[in-house]
Amino acid sequence: MQLADDKVVDPFGEVNVLPGKPGMSRVRATILMPPSVENASVALATDASRSMLDNFGGANLSPIFRKENQVELVARAMAEYLANFSGDGKVSLAYWAVGTGGAQVQDLGRVDAAAAATKNFQPPQNMGTGTQLLPAVKHFTEGEFKTKKWSMAVFITDGVLDDLEGVKTYTFDLAREIAAGTRHFTKLVLIGIGNDCDESQMEQLDDLLDDSGLQDPAGNDIDIWDHSMAANMRSLAAIFKEVVSRNTIVAPSAVITDDKGDPVRSDQPFTDGLPAIFEFELPMGARSFSLALPDGQRFVQPLV
Repeated sequence: MQLADDKVVDPFGEVNVLPGKPGMSRVRATILMPPSVENASVALATDASRSMLDNFGGANLSPIFRKENQVELVARAMAEYLANFSGDGKVSLAYWAVGTGGAQVQDLGRVDAAAAATKNFQPPQNMGTGTQLLPAVKHFTEGEFKTKKWSMAVFITDGVLDDLEGVKTYTFDLAREIAAGTRHFTKLVLIGIGNDCDESQMEQLDDLLDDSGLQDPAGNDIDIWDHSMAANMRSLAAIFKEVVSRNTIVAPSAVITDDKGDPVRSDQPFTDGLPAIFEFELPMGARSFSLALPDGQRFVQPLV
């Protein structure tokens, strides 16, 4: 179980509670820290299928029926943030799930942060009759991302995908390429939007490579998909909550205890440093854990 973003406290990025040994739960957590990357290539793609019309504010309807354009609010903020992170100061934009069957991608070009902040995100004339994510993924991964050393694409959606199994198969293909060293770091993030958003399919992709054993040449676990619900995001930096490495030490040492104050069980010697991603076990049913740092800071993360 992954805790919802609005249930995670600083400085944690993501907290997962998983089955452990008998009577125990296994916790995997990350420390939220936007990476320092040179020449990052980034993209933002917005679901333009007909199921998204309400999220666009009903822009194709009479003014008396229109609502706030949630897509534009989220897309502008995310595009501006990504452009500022990008290696060249620009973000690639696209609509996906366009046209018959929702299989087409409409390229919207590349914009800088200033242009992103005022970009007009209105629904295209040919909103998709289905929602196919794979063409949008390949638009970037087989296009501008193909030879990039670090790339990330964010996909805004209401979470209703028609080609989930195809996306899963292709994700494993990408992961194997990364493991073989024939493709560099690639991260794909789904941002759910709208009151009727179906999060279940996004969760399936998020968890797809868990325990797959696939690692990049540097020994980092490969985890291509992540997801967040726009309504629960604490900050735009949450898109980086899984972009961490076990090789990155964020504190010289740490003490982690359960809700009874007892030390947790871990194969990692936190006395030798706290990595940006760490795991431990604590008794099943524990309501929280605490992280204490050498400078006196203490953080309590609820688990229920």
